[in-house]
Amino acid sequence: MSQWRKALSDWSHGLGAWGIWLHYGIADIRKQYKRTFLGPVWAGVSAAIFVFTFAYVGSELFANDARSYVNYLAVGYILYNFLVSNTLEFCSAFNNSENLLNNGPLPRSVPLLRTWVKNLLALAHTLPVIALVALVSGNDSVLVFHALLGLLVFLLFTFLFGVIAALLNLRYRDTHVALSNVFMITFFMTPVLWRRNGLPEAKQFIVDYNPIAQLLDLVRMPVAEGTAASAWAWHVSLVTIAAVALVAAWLFVIWRRKVTYWL
Repeated sequence: MSQWRKALSDWSHGLGAWGIWLHYGIADIRKQYKRTFLGPVWAGVSAAIFVFTFAYVGSELFANDARSYVNYLAVGYILYNFLVSNTLEFCSAFNNSENLLNNGPLPRSVPLLRTWVKNLLALAHTLPVIALVALVSGNDSVLVFHALLGLLVFLLFTFLFGVIAALLNLRYRDTHVALSNVFMITFFMTPVLWRRNGLPEAKQFIVDYNPIAQLLDLVRMPVAEGTAASAWAWHVSLVTIAAVALVAAWLFVIWRRKVTYWL
């Protein structure tokens, strides 16, 4: 059997073992509630405080309409933070499941799915902030279908990118440090706090060819502007996902057998 078929079989058996990764993913979130007032809910509280506070200043600083800007900021800030936290969590996906991997023949995809469940549940604590912002700001022009479709595409990207991060960090243990530094740079190069209309025409390429910015726009435009994302945003996003999927699949195929040796 070729390594590609073995990798597909691994994912097939991993998805079939849904009881394991679902149980451990939920348990990981439950641990964060122990001996706390709000647990992971604090992430949502913190996000809401930041969005409303910075929007008050940022709408004047960047000369933006306050109602539109607060929705723009909420989507960009929450989803970008999820991209960062999700990627860094995936970096320790295999290490967090070391006992499971060493105690029996477990599909290598199970630790990845476990981490994904945990991260999705964490995101569920902050996503309501976007709805809260839309409600408080009186934003009644949200294109719900387009926003949800864009969110699904964005989440697919974060999962695939997380798989790459998990495999790279297992092989090169300082990957999470490198990624942390990269994300600090891309935060300022990506329109999260600012809008592209603040850039001169000669520097618009910073946004046009920034895949993170285009992925954010899939959700941000239907929520903040009440319009569907541009064809260019969809094109860049889908090409990016295709490229990331190929890299993730290739790394999983060539390194799947070495997971337990590198733990």
